Amino acid sequence: MIKLPSLLFAALCLAGCDRDRDFPVERFDTASLTLSLYSIDGEVTCTLERNSPQYDQLRAWVIKNQQGWQFAPATYLPGKVVSGSGFRLNFLDTMAILDYSGGQFALPVEPDEYAFLSCT
Repeated sequence: MIKLPSLLFAALCLAGCDRDRDFPVERFDTASLTLSLYSIDGEVTCTLERNSPQYDQLRAWVIKNQQGWQFAPATYLPGKVVSGSGFRLNFLDTMAILDYSGGQFALPVEPDEYAFLSCT
């Protein structure tokens, strides 16, 4: 026999799968962003200052990709992670995963779309 809490959880998961969300661009506009690069060798972190070339490229990418984000309830390993005021944007292989107070959402991407992100 299926218990009511299990049924409610399943219904909420199914209902959430169709949720679309636009990228909250207003959260992106901060003085600086933190970029963390994760690999088998460890983590490297640097700052993307506002109006720097990388910051501007990332902002342009965000504006271009505001729509089409799908609810993503899974947990993802970190790849290239950009953190700002109340959000975390994780680029991992062919996905961008946005995590903020509105939930977690994913968008399919090509790795060359975020290849410019580096701490060199």
